[in-house]
Amino acid sequence: MAAMTVTWGCTDGQATRHPVDDGVHLLCAVPAGLLPVPLNDLGRRARLVSAVLRGDPPAQQASVAVAYAVALAYRAQNTQNIDRLDFCYRLAQLGGDGVLADRLARVAALGQHSAAEATVHLSPDTSDRCRISVATAAFLRHPAGPAAAAAFAAAVADPASARIAAALAGAYSGTTALPHGWLRDTTRTSIVSDAADELAALASRRQSLRTG
Repeated sequence: MAAMTVTWGCTDGQATRHPVDDGVHLLCAVPAGLLPVPLNDLGRRARLVSAVLRGDPPAQQASVAVAYAVALAYRAQNTQNIDRLDFCYRLAQLGGDGVLADRLARVAALGQHSAAEATVHLSPDTSDRCRISVATAAFLRHPAGPAAAAAFAAAVADPASARIAAALAGAYSGTTALPHGWLRDTTRTSIVSDAADELAALASRRQSLRTG
């Protein structure tokens, strides 16, 4: 589950010591992407979460983009061959950010390149837009492998990018794809597991109401 991949590498103390540099405002938007709600409502909730940590509109917009990316990954059909062009196009449309859209266009054209080639192609920096685009590239390169996606993003950019990439792959592939070591080392695993179970139950109830 995406929530577990975020808690890996983002321990209790880190978020307090480095609330901006670690991209915590982006990571906190991940659970919003798992909510079984319409995408428009999902974006609103992600923006509210971000506002608690960062008041500036660009940071909030980036957090919303992360939530949308998680939602697209979570709702995608679980196959090894996710459509990278469609994913990038939909995320660019939902994100509503022209600069991010340009970066995502580069990601769509990246193909199955290595991390070294992606570094040259994507020209990474420390911006939120870069973190999202690099995380997206890593996820599309390794959609069913959270560990591989995290390693790819870390090699191209920074730890925050790696955490987002792992969250996307975790949302797409589920808990069975998570390395045992991540689950063993994650703090408060039971709390995260309970939250994931509650989200799954909520999604099931909403589906039952729609089909009943």
